Amino acid sequence: MRGSLDVAVTLLPAITAAVFAWDAFRLRARPAGLALATLLTTAAIWTGGYAGEILASSLEGKLLWAKMQYFGIATLPLAWLAFADGYTGGRWRWEHRWPLLAPFPFVILVLVWTNELHGMIWRSVSIEQVGGLSVLALEHGPAFLAHVAFAYVLMAAGSIRIVRELWQRPYFGRQAAA
Repeated sequence: MRGSLDVAVTLLPAITAAVFAWDAFRLRARPAGLALATLLTTAAIWTGGYAGEILASSLEGKLLWAKMQYFGIATLPLAWLAFADGYTGGRWRWEHRWPLLAPFPFVILVLVWTNELHGMIWRSVSIEQVGGLSVLALEHGPAFLAHVAFAYVLMAAGSIRIVRELWQRPYFGRQAAA
């Protein structure tokens, strides 16, 4: 029973995100439609990779799935910022900023897939038993910490844009309280 529950709990978010991404992709011509589809696709890749990591039994298998997750992990913050910009009216002029931000996820992906050569993402990798589950125990390296900082900045910037936009709407912001 425990194994079936683990499979369901880990795969359900990935399947849900993939279904919503497909639906959002049909709306790609609308403002923020393509960005939302991209955001949901990155979430599906991340959660699907995590499901594979949880379900894999060997260290090599878990590490492969952990690396697969990074196609979603590395790109999700940028997709979130693009969605926030599109949702709030697209006033950020992406054509000037995209070349500055896009290389960072690519560099992280290269570092993830070549980690055995340098340990910049994970210094050490092993398996631990936690509550009957075998999970990866990771000691993170400096590039991982740089990615976390980059991701938090982009996620915060996107969140602030959306909150500011909602706050300025009459039915949500200060006017609703008056």
